[in-house]
Order: sequence, then structure tokens, then C-alpha cells
Amino acid sequence: MKYYSIIINSLLILVSFSVQAQDVTLFESETYDDNMVNIAPVKIDGGYISLIVESKERNWEDPKMNPSSIFNKDFNYTYIPDENNVYLSKMDMDLNIIAETKLLFDDAHDLNMYGMYNYDGQTTLYYSQRKNFSNEVYIYSMNIDTKNLKKQKRQNIHTIRSPHGIPATRLIVSPDSTKLAFISQSWLGDNAEVKLDIALFNIQGTPIWSDPVYLDATSERITITDAVVDNTGNIYLSYKLFDKYRNQRSKKNKKGEKIPAYDTRIITFGLDETEAYVTINDQDKFVRKCDLVYNATKGKVQAVGTYSIKDGGNLSGVFFTDIDPTSMKAKESKFYKFDKKLISLIKKDGFGQTKDKDPGIEIRTVETNIHIKKNGDIVYIIQPYKYEERYINNGFRNSANNVESGHNIFSIILAQITDSNVLYTRIPRRSNYLSQFGELIAKTLIRNDQIYLLYTDYYKNLERRDDEKPKTMRNPSHSSLVLANVNNEGNYYRSFLKNRAKEENFSLSMSDFQAINRSEYMFTSYIGGLFSNKRNIGTVSFN
Repeated sequence: MKYYSIIINSLLILVSFSVQAQDVTLFESETYDDNMVNIAPVKIDGGYISLIVESKERNWEDPKMNPSSIFNKDFNYTYIPDENNVYLSKMDMDLNIIAETKLLFDDAHDLNMYGMYNYDGQTTLYYSQRKNFSNEVYIYSMNIDTKNLKKQKRQNIHTIRSPHGIPATRLIVSPDSTKLAFISQSWLGDNAEVKLDIALFNIQGTPIWSDPVYLDATSERITITDAVVDNTGNIYLSYKLFDKYRNQRSKKNKKGEKIPAYDTRIITFGLDETEAYVTINDQDKFVRKCDLVYNATKGKVQAVGTYSIKDGGNLSGVFFTDIDPTSMKAKESKFYKFDKKLISLIKKDGFGQTKDKDPGIEIRTVETNIHIKKNGDIVYIIQPYKYEERYINNGFRNSANNVESGHNIFSIILAQITDSNVLYTRIPRRSNYLSQFGELIAKTLIRNDQIYLLYTDYYKNLERRDDEKPKTMRNPSHSSLVLANVNNEGNYYRSFLKNRAKEENFSLSMSDFQAINRSEYMFTSYIGGLFSNKRNIGTVSFN
């Protein structure tokens, strides 16, 4: 594999009122140029091993081909219908290829790559296969010999049985990398029940416990939103309930309780296999989205999300709550509403405001990201958007290519949450249109308590004023990477990197940052356009 570097430019970033120089470098791949390529770098001693997965085709609209869509953005799912091309590559600190090999998977109609982890000198790849179109999914661990990549040893560590198609499965790992858990979701019968298959292992793949859990879905539609496992092995799972009868408000569940349009609950599983259910909503607030994170500084799991003050109403603010590690039950939630200035700025981005009785942001869909500072404070990033289809003039008549699915995206909301307060920052996003393959949520890096966001932006006039209302771009012709810095006071500074393309339907998606050393971080980017697709490995350096 051949990589060549393109130096984009040097940036001047304002950090705590001082100036630092930064270099951003992209290493573009000529070998892996396809519809979709995933690279997941893992640091091992003096080098990296990257997992590179190629796929010849993928139907993004068919939920059977993308069962992981119910999970959040951290879940990595790859569907390979014909060829199973998996490459393992070891790279040095300059991202030069030291060695690589190709793995072959026999008789695998569906292949899921969950991730590769290094613990106590052993590197393990976890994946699953479904053979012969059966209803059994086999989960494997594969030990990688980092000195000789061609030596792999795999074993079947768990089997998931689903009577109705392929269950959506995700892998979660404890913060200290000693335990991992697989959680799969499948529907039973006529959607009367949802089956959760939960299995806990140590990092070497040795089973600790496994158990099926059944959730009543007679009156509600259930969607898993997030899951974490703590260092002890306790599992926390959040899920969202949608009222199937929201247009018939007299409908009640089996217990005779009236069902709200939206409801969020957390179910916890202890090592003794005890279960506890937590409902976060209170009398006059309705949780819209709930993310879970293990706060290592405080030694407990915290739930963070967005809420509305009306059942199914506007986005009103952010909440968070602690889950007691002993009782595994949530403490009283704290709700922080958006201030009027923030709502006014977001309103300029394209959202309006209905009545004073329901102040807030008129949006019902958000992507979120959560990080923890060294002092235990929470950084919560919210990207409001709405989904739409648009007509594109691409020269084809009477073609499905004339209609493209896309997202109207708006300014990023960043919340810095302490035990007693929240500080909101709005980061303007200059374009409010992004195609379906583009990146909605910014990738986040926290360094020296400074918050760095890497995201994409599209606008012909990159010098547009921050307070100028963006116009919907039907044919975005310029694309740019943006690196934004937010300090503890909520002030932000943005740097626009070199434009990456000047073609219609250009889009870019990125991976999270991976630390190379104390001053250099790696990310991967997938460039997809109307006639070109490329995968890049990029680095951000801090002087």
C-alpha cells in the first residue's frame, strides 16, 4: 500500500488566549479506493495495526442490510455481500506500512467487525458471522500475532439465536479494557416483545455470564439508544419508548398507565444478574435522547441527554443524572434549559419558535457526542438536524439519481456540564445542507482541558459572517474541514482547512481521534463524491 502526504496548512489556534501552531496532514490511499472503506487504527508498542474493511456495495436504505441503524454513531457495522476483504496492516509512527496481510472468512453471508483491542500484550479482533443464511450468529475472538500478522487464532465465544432475521448486535468495552459485553436486539412475534441477548466476557473472550432479557413492546416501539459496561462488569442499557398509539391519547398500557409520546428508561444488570429499571422523565419534562458514559474520575456511570417541557414538544435543554454504583439506581435528574440568547441564535439557523408556552428549538432529531474532562466535567455535543429529500440536476433524466436523501444541519451546540451548572456554546456551521454520506456530528478531542472539534462544512462563501443566516445549498460546490477550539469559558475559535473538493454531492465522514503520542493525533476520513471515493489517514499535530 502506498501513502503520500498532503500538507494542508498550518493553523493558528487560540488556546487560553495564547497562540499555538498546528499542522494537519492527510495521507491518501491509492490502493483502497472503493464505495466504502473503514480503517480502525490501534496502537501496539512501537507501531499501529489498522483494520481495513472493503465493501463492494451496500444498500443504505434497506434496514435488513443495516440492522445497526438503531444504535448510536459509535457502532461500526459493515455488510459484505460477495467478497470478504479484510486487511490487517501494521504501521510505524510515520504511518508507513511495516507489514500487512489479508484475512479470509469462509462461508460468511454477513460479517460484522466490532473492533480490535490490545490488553496485556495481546491484540484481539472481535467479529461475528452468520453462516448458510441461518438464524444463528456466531461471535468470534481472533488473537493477532503482531510479529507475524499471518498467524491468527480464532474461537467461537458466543452464539446468538434469532427466529426473525439478523439481530442488531454491538460490542461495548469497560474503560479499563478488562471486560466486554455483547448486546443484541431482536423482535419476537408480532412485535409484542423485544429480546435482548446480553453476554459478558473478560477481554480474552472467557465467558462471565449471559442471559436473555425480554421487554414488553405491546403498546410501545422500543429503540436501544446506548449501553456501557463499568470496570466491575455491571451493564447499563438505555432505551427509548415511542407510543404506538400517540394519535389515540386514551390508549393505555397493560398496567392502565397512560403512555407518553416519548419515554426513556435505563435498565441495569449487576454481576449477580439482578435487574433494575429507571425512568428518567419527571412530571413536566420529557427526555428525548439519553446517552450513557462511565465517568472514571467519579467512578460511576452518568446519563446525559436532551429533553422537552412538552410531550413531543420543542428541544428545551440538557439533563444529566448519576447512577449509584451500589444500588444501580439513578439519582434525581438535573435539567438545564437553553437560555434565550442561544435559542435566538439557533432560530437564525433555520429553526423557529412556536408559542411562548413551549419555548425551545423546533427540532426533534439530534446527533450527540459525549466526553469527560480530567476533572470529571462532562462535554456534551449536540447537532440538531432534519432529514429531507432533494432534487439534484446531475444530467440524468428519469433516474433515481435525481433524488438524493440528505440532512439539513444547523449550528453545533456544546454543553460543558458540572455538578451544579452548565455552560452552553453555539458554534456556527456555515452550511445547512449535508448529503447522506456526510458527517453530522463533529469528532471531538479534549487536550489540556481544551475542546477541539473536527467537522465538515459546505458553503461557497467561506467568509460569511457568523451572524448571517445561512442559505440552503441545493448544489454545494465547496467543502472544507473545520477545526474548532472551545475553552473553559465557552469561547470558540475556528480554522478552515484547505478545501477538499469542488464537485457536486461531495461529502466527508471521519473517525474519532486516536493518540499517536503526546502531541499528535490520528483520524481517518472517507471522501465520497458523485464520481470518486477515497479513504485518507490524517494527523493533527500540536506544538
